[in-house]
Amino acid sequence: MENLDLSRRERKKIESRARILKAARRLFQQKDYDNTSIEEIAENADVSKSTFFNYFPTKESLLDGIAADEIAEIRFLIKADLVGVTSPVEKIRIVMKHFATDSSTYLKVTRKVVWATVFRTDEYPQPVMEMEKILVELIKEAQEKGELQKDLKSMEIATAIIGMYFAAFFHWIRESQDSLATPEFEFDSLLNTLFTGIAGLNFENNAHKKSGN
Repeated sequence: MENLDLSRRERKKIESRARILKAARRLFQQKDYDNTSIEEIAENADVSKSTFFNYFPTKESLLDGIAADEIAEIRFLIKADLVGVTSPVEKIRIVMKHFATDSSTYLKVTRKVVWATVFRTDEYPQPVMEMEKILVELIKEAQEKGELQKDLKSMEIATAIIGMYFAAFFHWIRESQDSLATPEFEFDSLLNTLFTGIAGLNFENNAHKKSGN
């Protein structure tokens, strides 16, 4: 019975934390981060202010929580929903399209999370670095299966994919929220460009000609 009660308490903690993050994400998107108070988040999450502080010491710490949840969601996506997908490259496509969709749907939140986490100097794991780790794992798997070139460095490929994400992200920021039609397909097109190659074999042939070989 004691173990059952403990399990219930743990579930309640998880549910309360999830409600707080969900409320914060929604309010940050609707009202902007600076215009949202902790009191509003607690009220929308149906928790007391003291309960809020049990999970998040500051409003800024919510940004870490949102980023950590996004990474956890992507790892769960790979382990659970993509377990039947045999192509690692296809897994990369699905993961990045999911990431792009979440980023563009909550664009104000994503922008705040990016600025708050990418340039930080403490030891807290950065979401970009965590995404790179996820991609490197999938890229190595793709290289072992012959879907990607083995002579390329997995980290460099991951960096290129992350770079494309940020290029798309800054494009979404320039556009209004209403004009973002299908960002996941827009990003998939960018992935096609990367995986197919810009110049293909012509690049190597032209490089040899210019060098006189």
